[in-house]
Formats: sequence, C-alpha cells, structure tokens
Amino acid sequence: MHSVIFGKVIKAGLLILVTVTSLNILSCQDGRGKGSQFSIALILGPGGKDDKSYNTLIWSGASRAGQELGIDIKDYTVNNEKEGLKALDECARKGFNMVIVGPRFLTQYIEAFAEKHKKTDFLVFDGEVEGENVYSCVFDGYSGGFLVGVTAAMASGGEPIGFIAPDQSDYIRSLYKGFCEGAHSVYKDIRIEYTLFNDVSMTGDEENGSEKARELFNKGVSVIFAPVGLASIGVFKAAKASSRLAIGCDANQNYVEPGFVLTSLVRNIDLITYQAVCDSYNKLLKGGVFYYGVSGGWIDIAIDDSNKSFFSDDMINKINEIKDHLRGRV
Repeated sequence: MHSVIFGKVIKAGLLILVTVTSLNILSCQDGRGKGSQFSIALILGPGGKDDKSYNTLIWSGASRAGQELGIDIKDYTVNNEKEGLKALDECARKGFNMVIVGPRFLTQYIEAFAEKHKKTDFLVFDGEVEGENVYSCVFDGYSGGFLVGVTAAMASGGEPIGFIAPDQSDYIRSLYKGFCEGAHSVYKDIRIEYTLFNDVSMTGDEENGSEKARELFNKGVSVIFAPVGLASIGVFKAAKASSRLAIGCDANQNYVEPGFVLTSLVRNIDLITYQAVCDSYNKLLKGGVFYYGVSGGWIDIAIDDSNKSFFSDDMINKINEIKDHLRGRV
C-alpha cells in the first residue's frame, strides 16, 4: 500500500493548496492480516453519523475501510466540549489505534492528547494541529465560499442572499468571507444576511435550521447557504415551504428537496478518511498539517440531475472560470 501524501504546510503566512493527480483510490491493501488487533474510534458532532453531511462523510469513509479490513468501529456522538472531552478520555483509556475527531470545538485539545498518546493516530479536520501522530486536514474555506457565493448571487438575480453559520471557527469565518466576496464579484451591491446559531449543538436539530431559514426568508433572502450539518435538512424544508432556494454543504445534498436545493458545496472528506484509516492500519500514516483546495477536486459544487435545470450554459462557464482562478491560489 502506498501512502497518499498530499503535502505539508509551509509556515510562511501563505496558503499552500496541495493537489494529487487522481482521486481514484480503489481499495485498502491489507499489510497486517485482516482485522489484526486494530481498533478505530470516531468522535462525531451533533447529528451523529446520520446527519447527511459532514459526520456522515467521516462515517462513510471509515466504514468502507473497516469493512475491507475487518475492523470494528466505535462511534461517539457529542454535542459540546464536555461530552467531547469525556469521549476523548474514554478513547485514551481503551487504547484505540486510531481516533478520528470531527467536531471543530475539540480541535484545541487534540495536540495535548496526541502528545500523551503517541501510539494512537489522530485524524482531525478544519484545524491546524501539530503532532507527529496527527493527520490534520484543512480545507480552503475561502475558495469554497467564493465558489458558492458566485453561484448563489447568479441564481438570485441580485436579490438578497443569506448565510447560516454553525459556529465562529476559523474555517467558518473563511467560508463566509469567501461567500461574501464571491457574491459581490457578481453583484457589487448585493445584500447578504448573516445569522449564527447560539450553540453548536443546534446543528443536530432540523427544526433549528428551519427556524433560522424562516428568519432569513422573511427578510427577503432568496438563496441561503447552510453549512450546518443535520440542521441543513430543516433549511431545505423551509426553502420548499417558501418557494426559495438553499445550498447544502460537505455531502451532496441536492437530492433532499429536489427543485429547492440550488447546489451543495462538496468536500471529499470520506475519501480522505478512508485513505487515512488504510494508512494508519498499515503503519504508513504520517503526521502533519495538510491543505485541500479546488485543485484536485477536493472542493467543488455538485451539479447533477436533481439541480442541473438551475444552471444555464453561461452560469456553468462562469463557474468554471472561477474554479480555474481558484486553482491558482497560493
């Protein structure tokens, strides 16, 4: 099994977007012998493995590797730091070989945990965590947000658009900045309405998403970007009820309410998780901070049979131009 190394961060104040030549990783090769005393724990955020978004992608990638290698997977769903730290403590006591940590609110604790438990590999997302046994994945939120902002603005025809934030993490702030600048590149004076969940645990409840979406639609918003996990399902339902549009995130959520989901900002979290599990199992995982961008297809918007009617040829050409530009970011 050859480990897929995407590239390490160069700490020079520049964002280095690292690409690979192909996403076609077919299957794990078993270098240990099937299921040979290897254990994995997943710590997932609000909504758990069935959130149809971020958590589901982590679960999907880990499950695929687990099935191929004969590994059992223990999963924890946590709604806040207290529950998350309790899960981390239990993982440490049980001596899992690999711990995959989804919630951004736990990122600040991982470096210390990894330092104390060097025989355990850690996989984290959306935060820079140093450690020789930590594979830290950071997506270029700005580029993803810019791409979605352009798409939302074009679909709105210049009418107001909205953004629902699950938290105030660096990733979400970068996503929002890109969203605003992308939208303003299409319509200079377009109004953007922003709202924030009071607590990240709210992302595990569809009704919270519906409530926030109704607030924005009542302000005249025509398209909402909702990177809010399971709560995004509520946003889509509110969009349908209001005859407006919403944009999903992480997984392709176009199918949830066809005709009312403009697109989804997809991230290949499942593929990264799958490969990291395979590499950890075969003792090939290398620690470091790794960046993923539009180049290589790690970030993209989803256009399929559920939503292609929204996109004219001119819109698709514009989106492709934006993607070409974003591939050149440094």
